[in-house]
Amino acid sequence: MDSPKVCGHYEHPTSKWHIAVRIADPWHPGDYFIYRMPEMFTINDERYLWQPAGAGCWPGVQPEAEPEWSLDNEQRATGYHVRFYDGIELSASAEAGDMEIRFGYVIKNGTDRVINVTTGSCFMTWNAPYFIDRRHERTFVVAQDATVALRALTPTPEELEKWSWISVGVGRPREAEVLENRWSVREAAAHGLVCVKGRDGEYALGLGWADAGAIHARSTIPCIHSEPSYPSVEPGQSVEATGKLYFSEDGVPAILERFDSDLSEGAIGVKLRFHT
Repeated sequence: MDSPKVCGHYEHPTSKWHIAVRIADPWHPGDYFIYRMPEMFTINDERYLWQPAGAGCWPGVQPEAEPEWSLDNEQRATGYHVRFYDGIELSASAEAGDMEIRFGYVIKNGTDRVINVTTGSCFMTWNAPYFIDRRHERTFVVAQDATVALRALTPTPEELEKWSWISVGVGRPREAEVLENRWSVREAAAHGLVCVKGRDGEYALGLGWADAGAIHARSTIPCIHSEPSYPSVEPGQSVEATGKLYFSEDGVPAILERFDSDLSEGAIGVKLRFHT
């Protein structure tokens, strides 16, 4: 296995904003993952960033300048910072470690109002075919004290006829959504870790954020999501969220053990702090 690497930002040919990082598949040279950081960013339900698949990125609140990505020479770390005209600032980072990538967001409230933050971050496997799982039979969460494939979580016969696009609440089930191509399962995940086994089961990866509110998996992209939840942020405060992408040659149980250790040691989490 090669050391995990972040290969700088991914330049979508039709996007106005380059807000996705490219991560090398450590086992399959030339294959890579794309992580939109974030694909969607809202403050008090107002859109700041949004990057739908196959289209441009339209900000609602205007930025002072386009994000500029940094990248070190060893492809171990990358990130960007952007400031919006109303005083909101967003920083995103990805840093490679031993068999993992650490992700981070810092949102600074430079306004005179309390803000409620939402980020939606899309982890896509379409350029890493070994990990594509369109039926979600190799995509796992922990539910009811067991590791369960998403496809086994209470789909109805009608839902099984659709393309698989699954929403899972963390801590408690999500309210049922009646959508043409999606179902919300009746179970709840124990935490914000979602894992994918490779085609032959030899390798696995896991994406996890502390304080996650939901997990999503979509077959048509294909992609997985683990979304952190944020507390309200007062004027003069910043909120920082951290999560990780884990790589494993010892299966999903080894990833679960590492994620639990990171939670207990505070290596990932969501924290408030005041600016200096």
